[in-house]
Amino acid sequence: MIRILQQQQQFRNKVRYSLTHSEAKLRKSLFSNSPIETTMYIELLKGQKYRGIAQMNFQLKEPKSLFLDCQGQDISSLIVNNQTLQNIKQDGNKLWIEQGLRKDQNRIEVYFQNQYSTTGHGLHSFMDNEDQYVYSQCEPHHASKMFPCFDQPDLKGTFKLFAYAPKEWKVISNERYLENPRVPQFVQDKGYFPFDQQYKIWEFDQTKPLSTYLYAILAGPYVEIKAPEELLHNQIPQSLYCRKSLLKFVMNDAYSIFKVTSDSMKFFDELFQYKYPFGKYDQIFCPEYSTGAMENAGAVTINDLYVFKEPVPKSQVASRANTIIHELSHMWFGDLVTMEWWDDLWLNESFAEFISHLCQDNVCQGEQVNYWVQFLERKLWGYVTDEKSTTHPIYCQIDNTDQAENIFDGITYAKGAALIKQIYFTMGREGFSKAMGLYFQKHAYGNTKLSDFFESMSINKNVNWEEFKQEWIMTSGFNVLSYTTQNNQIIIKQSGSHLRKHAITIGQFVNNSWITHKIQVDAKEITTIKIDNLKEGSLLILNYNDENYIKVSYNKEQTQQILQNLSTIENSLNRLLVLQSIFDQVRDGQTCFLDFQQGVSNFLLHETDDTVIKIILNWCAAGVNNYTPYRYRAKVRENLASTVKQLIDCTQEQSKLLTLRSHYISWSRTIERLSSINIDEIGVKDGWTYIYNQFLYNKVQWNLYDKLALKDADHKKHKRFLESLSVDRDQLWSYFMSFDKNESVQQVSQVMRAFNHEKFIDQLAKYEVRFFEVIVQIFETKESEYAKAFFNNLYPIGENLEAYQQLSKEALTKTKNDFLIKLLKEAIDINDKRLKAYKTFK
Repeated sequence: MIRILQQQQQFRNKVRYSLTHSEAKLRKSLFSNSPIETTMYIELLKGQKYRGIAQMNFQLKEPKSLFLDCQGQDISSLIVNNQTLQNIKQDGNKLWIEQGLRKDQNRIEVYFQNQYSTTGHGLHSFMDNEDQYVYSQCEPHHASKMFPCFDQPDLKGTFKLFAYAPKEWKVISNERYLENPRVPQFVQDKGYFPFDQQYKIWEFDQTKPLSTYLYAILAGPYVEIKAPEELLHNQIPQSLYCRKSLLKFVMNDAYSIFKVTSDSMKFFDELFQYKYPFGKYDQIFCPEYSTGAMENAGAVTINDLYVFKEPVPKSQVASRANTIIHELSHMWFGDLVTMEWWDDLWLNESFAEFISHLCQDNVCQGEQVNYWVQFLERKLWGYVTDEKSTTHPIYCQIDNTDQAENIFDGITYAKGAALIKQIYFTMGREGFSKAMGLYFQKHAYGNTKLSDFFESMSINKNVNWEEFKQEWIMTSGFNVLSYTTQNNQIIIKQSGSHLRKHAITIGQFVNNSWITHKIQVDAKEITTIKIDNLKEGSLLILNYNDENYIKVSYNKEQTQQILQNLSTIENSLNRLLVLQSIFDQVRDGQTCFLDFQQGVSNFLLHETDDTVIKIILNWCAAGVNNYTPYRYRAKVRENLASTVKQLIDCTQEQSKLLTLRSHYISWSRTIERLSSINIDEIGVKDGWTYIYNQFLYNKVQWNLYDKLALKDADHKKHKRFLESLSVDRDQLWSYFMSFDKNESVQQVSQVMRAFNHEKFIDQLAKYEVRFFEVIVQIFETKESEYAKAFFNNLYPIGENLEAYQQLSKEALTKTKNDFLIKLLKEAIDINDKRLKAYKTFK
């Protein structure tokens, strides 16, 4: 929803800007097929503001009115084909060009000034003590928060950057910087260049054609680590960048990061039959990052939470490697070939999600990690998302960029990846590689849609791709399978809104070992299959080896049988599969969490896979936080702490110990347990958890904070949480309501978490109704990043669930905001599950 207001500043304070698909299609139709050429001069100043000139050359089919996306910038001058427009028309965050355009070649220059962002989007600024670091984050529609541009994925163009920055800063962008930079002529001609001796000019090579959301600018006193030449693949230059305060930690892992990057680059070159398509490959660790990482072409930005300041479990190292590989794969899926519009976002993310695990399984051998267990962990995200009322098909109609931001979810990533996995194993590696080679060669530096992908897949004539597309890509939801056995037959019942065919493997436990059967489940409610020597009550596992996107439901007798025989399942992937089905029963209100907790306690004593242990303990944390009534939680956490302590006492393996210790400290909330922990013997991350629990459940001890702060450059965010615990709640609520970028969204989120902590549940009742009274206003008047943080951190956490449901439904009738609609619907879904789960406690 766009409101037209007279004052630009008033508009920016009152409403968010969303580009519609119809607007984007109309604008695209005006351009010829030649790439837009953007030359950018930007002055990256210390402090809160920056300014610049964006010069764009492009060809139009006809000289109709045109608009630039322009979110937040103050525009001082607009020049169209050498004519300065006297009246600059800004309709909200559209900068209109209604005169001076002509058919074929055009040039526009926009002079702008802007504030650095505090939301993590646009050009974000972060202070590390006295050092200022800035970085861009532009997906899906945030490049126009950084500079005026045609901010849609199918208007690709080249970018030439000139940056003016403090001489002690480094500037990083998508291509290599030049050793002998110059001041661009159009800047000199206008007398714009200030010639300050404390600043220097940077010039970068022109990029290949890119979508605006893939453009990157970073600046600050970043420290660079260059990859040794012997590690480079095809002599593609590689560097890591980080804050000065993190250098020693990045140095510790630099070799392994460079190696996995180069090995993966080689793997993708061969699999995709297309060489790495850009001039360099930098990876920059960024603070206060709003997501995990971003695939800016040649300049990947990564959340610096991936900088490990101490030993971490093997599963966590593997997770970082997967993120690195995921972003690298985007250089092909997403950057070289980009979707036309956000309804085909899966062409980027589903591929990267699957391909990163496939690559990791090939190039990271010997790491003692089952990467398909990690793939299943991500796949579970898909199942959880797919059962919500907000689910959607993998390919779905996206009407605007707000809706686009809403589908960066478990469907687009995890479910889509499960389907790409099926395609890969159906076609075989050779056939898939050939199809990908054709796809990239045909569409290099261009845009594609759903039909283009399946055209490439059509080299395999044995698959009905139209049927596959309709069954899986165009239809939401998953199927649930259950079974009974009798007379050498397995009777499989399928449920779901859309019944499908499923090729699955069944595992059967016979004579103390597992044998497998390949079967076909028909697209109907009941499928009966004959299996020789199948006795009634035989122990079976459906979807053995996780080959299909389905959920399996076991009855009580089958669940008990599985729990009693878990140790016989040698493959950790299949152990996790059956445990997932049992935890689903907790989430669905069919099994009490206490039963799940007791059932897995003995299993954990014998489990050897770090990732499986981590996932199960995370389920236990979710179980107590989401599916256990408050009156039981203290006892349940104490029982969990006792179980984990028992595991710690009989474990020697270091990686497993690290995972167990983190959960033990998290669940240690009694004075006795807190007193038994020595902060000098635990790491920084666990140390903060311990200090939080001391402040919350024992006593305020600022001496502990001072001690740990010496070891952690990022201690200020923890101080923000701890000091907020003792602030008057009315005072904090007033701050949240009047918030105006006084600090970053990430920082104020720490305050919100302190405010809404379950420790203060008795004090929060009066704010529950207040939340619903203001939530629509928050989304109308605050930036979307802040509004989402407000919702996610301050939604009521008490047990008046029926009241929350009613108030959420009432709020839905008062808003048309796509972000808020999704959040409210999903809150209703979560509360429904909590209500069902609570009823299992007798």
